[in-house]
Amino acid sequence: MAKVLVFAEQRNGKIKKASLELVGASAAAGNETHAVLIGDGVAGLLKEVAAYGAQKVHIIQDPGLKFYTGEAYANVLMDLIKSLSPEIVLGGHTP
Repeated sequence: MAKVLVFAEQRNGKIKKASLELVGASAAAGNETHAVLIGDGVAGLLKEVAAYGAQKVHIIQDPGLKFYTGEAYANVLMDLIKSLSPEIVLGGHTP
């Protein structure tokens, strides 16, 4: 069983289907599945991600993260990866 971190991508308060599929596939494979929600006001999405099998959902909220920028999201994601030390990090290939 691996520790897996899934970047639960959301836009305008809706989680991308690919992210939920990754959470579900990881959990179904028996992995210790973590997910991370990044943005502003994203805590309300926690239950939806958990329903797909995430054992722990990490919330990173800040008004500066309301709109996606690669640098800002990468910085907070890397901080979580360093502290969590997952064996695998997954993210959807979405536009």
